[in-house]
Amino acid sequence: PVAKAVMGQLFNILAGKLGVPDLLPKPNLQADLQKVAEELANDVFGDLFDLGKMKQLFSGDITEMTKWSTGVINKGLTELRNGIFGFLFLWCLAPAFFHIRGIGVFSSSAVMLGICLTAMFWHLIDRNWTFKKAAVVSLAALLFTACVAAFGIVSGMMLKASLTAVPKDCPNYTVVVLGCKAHGDQPSWMLNDRLEKAYSILSEHPNLKCVVTGGMGDDEQFTEAYVMRKYLVEKGISPDRIYTEELSGSTEENLLYTKSLIRLNGLSENIVIVTDRFHELRARIWAEKAGFKKIYSGCCETRIYLLTGYWFREMFGLARLYVFGV
Repeated sequence: PVAKAVMGQLFNILAGKLGVPDLLPKPNLQADLQKVAEELANDVFGDLFDLGKMKQLFSGDITEMTKWSTGVINKGLTELRNGIFGFLFLWCLAPAFFHIRGIGVFSSSAVMLGICLTAMFWHLIDRNWTFKKAAVVSLAALLFTACVAAFGIVSGMMLKASLTAVPKDCPNYTVVVLGCKAHGDQPSWMLNDRLEKAYSILSEHPNLKCVVTGGMGDDEQFTEAYVMRKYLVEKGISPDRIYTEELSGSTEENLLYTKSLIRLNGLSENIVIVTDRFHELRARIWAEKAGFKKIYSGCCETRIYLLTGYWFREMFGLARLYVFGV
């Protein structure tokens, strides 16, 4: 009703602009809002607003009153639970609406969808389990618990790596900005956030040098390093403070090629890695493998609607790194 009223109002405004009278009856937005509120109240909280039933119950048997109140509470909790899980599912799926798709987005959405469906339809599951069914459910629960525990442990490691700040007694270091997706000669949202963090550091410390590292993907027109250098120069950072590494195609190559570039130009081998918080741990591991000794974090925060998908994606990247070393 609200949408209908709003569209009717907009249609009449357009008709007025064209010099013709209102073509639709004037909507009563207040009445439509009241109608929506009443429908929601009856659908979700109908029992709570049934004053006649409440009066009858409270003047009758205490057992009936308890049964009624318990049913109302359970219904409210069920609606709340379903709403929370539904919101979390949409949150996990949110990056897909911004044309960001991949294993992280869809794996997190699949996990949350599975939890949602289990929670919503748990009451329909046959509870008369055989030993075999109980064993399968117990094994699945154990596996799920192990995955949750591993997720929590690795998440803690990721957060710890992102909190390694530059000590005050380290006046000279090189800022290393890791690349990610670019659109033409403009940075993506994520790359923009990394560049803003790098700009903040370079502005506060005018003596520091910077390496921007990132090659060109199959669907990119310029190297990520070129886009990053262009962005920082346009923001006012002197070009002679920025060194570009344009050959790398992965986090491993980012740090390996940056190591060679730093040595070739005589820059400080104490580095601050500028990337997203979730990415700091894997970047740090590759930096250590490349030969860097003093590694600090200059992380930026990931936009909230992108965080879940990329966090899950990073889990797969770390698992591959720990298991296969790549």
